[in-house]
Amino acid sequence: MRALVYQGPRLLTMEDQEVPVPGVDEVLLRVRAVGICGSEIEGYLGFNSLRVPPLVMGHEFTGEIISTGPTKQSVPEVGRLVTVNPLLSCGDCVFCRAGMAHVCGQRKLIGAHRPGAFAEYVLVPAQAIIPLPPTVDATIGALSEPLAVALHAVNLGQIKSAHGVVVWGAGSIGLLAICAARLAQPAHLIAVDTNAARLEAARVAGATAVFDARETHVVDEIRHLLSDVAHTVVLDAVGRTVTRQSAVAAAGPAGRVIFLGLHDKETPLEINAVIRNEVQMQGSYAYTMPEFRHAVTLLAEGRVPTGPWLEVRDLSQGAESFAELVDRPGVASKIILEP
Repeated sequence: MRALVYQGPRLLTMEDQEVPVPGVDEVLLRVRAVGICGSEIEGYLGFNSLRVPPLVMGHEFTGEIISTGPTKQSVPEVGRLVTVNPLLSCGDCVFCRAGMAHVCGQRKLIGAHRPGAFAEYVLVPAQAIIPLPPTVDATIGALSEPLAVALHAVNLGQIKSAHGVVVWGAGSIGLLAICAARLAQPAHLIAVDTNAARLEAARVAGATAVFDARETHVVDEIRHLLSDVAHTVVLDAVGRTVTRQSAVAAAGPAGRVIFLGLHDKETPLEINAVIRNEVQMQGSYAYTMPEFRHAVTLLAEGRVPTGPWLEVRDLSQGAESFAELVDRPGVASKIILEP
């Protein structure tokens, strides 16, 4: 089978590998579509310790069931189109038993701790499979995982109709966060980015106002627009020091900031201002299984608009697609590869 293999910083190669054979409680999928995630771009650049070369990455994907190893678990029929929760947990710890498997201390990720879906075939645990409704095709289904990430952040934000919402970063996670936040019908839904095409995509996704982050007084302008609401929720989908600091400033008094971008390891914040303004800060990582299933439902209902921000390419274009997302980011913030 063809596989796109991460060999080291900025180096991806196409290789021929053996088709894997499913073991106990494993299912072999023929990959139909797999998205490039921002965390994989960090890995591609050598900034992500989870991704150690040589590695087949890819954790946002759909596939058709080909065969199943010995298992007592219920598995959909051969040929069924499915998506997969790539976050694997121990199932036994206090967090897993409490329904918080996404913070399990023993969690593993398909495409990091075991081979992922940048290949023609991938092995997955039977328990991680989620069948897709007939109305969801392979490409849209590959958005299930990133939409679940966005849903989790929005849920932590506890957004209500009287709130103002700011999404910092209009990449794929930011756009999906806008789609998810829109469900609460907030009084304001603002997108901030430096890419004009992505800001336009944010408008299509449901943003009621957009701001270029390069503007000198962008935080002041956002606070002015939000002067008619008492509570602001800011989602930082970038994770750089400047965006985290701007997110805290934009939240204002009694605001809430949800950090979901994993770029800079450390960020200094003006904590005295956080205390005096009673700003709440919350980290957001991955999703719960119910949120993943909810993401599939939203996709089936057509709640996520497609457009130029989503582009489909052949797996053989994987190396150049990674390089483009790093060096020449354009209209497409999400590239889906098809083996």
